Amino acid sequence: MKKLSDIGTQALNWIQPKPFWREYQLLAGSELVATLRWESVLGSLVSIQTADGKWLIRRSGFLWRRLIVHREGDSGDDATFTFRWFRGGVLECPGGGIYRWRRTKFWRPEWAFASASDFPVVRLKLIRVFLKSAGEIELAENASLHRTEVPLLIVIGWYLVLVFQRKNRRR
Repeated sequence: MKKLSDIGTQALNWIQPKPFWREYQLLAGSELVATLRWESVLGSLVSIQTADGKWLIRRSGFLWRRLIVHREGDSGDDATFTFRWFRGGVLECPGGGIYRWRRTKFWRPEWAFASASDFPVVRLKLIRVFLKSAGEIELAENASLHRTEVPLLIVIGWYLVLVFQRKNRRR
């Protein structure tokens, strides 16, 4: 597995290897960089495996208005994502970084994490392929300024894209 920090400017794509599976792989070209998997069919615990380690995402709060992102084996602070009305939210990283999550295109399924100065750092685009979901990742030019948080933004962003896609399908 290749480290997210070693990718540079390579194209990043999330793929769903098999239809109906709740597992996704992040590829840089043809190399595996990360996996995102729901731990059980009915549960909400999600694990993300990268070469740098493993993250766990769990829901918290009434009607799960928050997500807690914990690095396995790390006793430090957790990252938290708080949902806001109208499908946005705020991610607070352990190092103090704050990123706003928002939809960037009205008619197309595209989202981004923007820095405190409101510049997009990571953009994610959902692509629907018959019975599968895939996604494209675009790193902004200023992403290198946020290099310690970019791997977290990429994996949390994809999780959020999938959550919003599921909610829209139920309607």
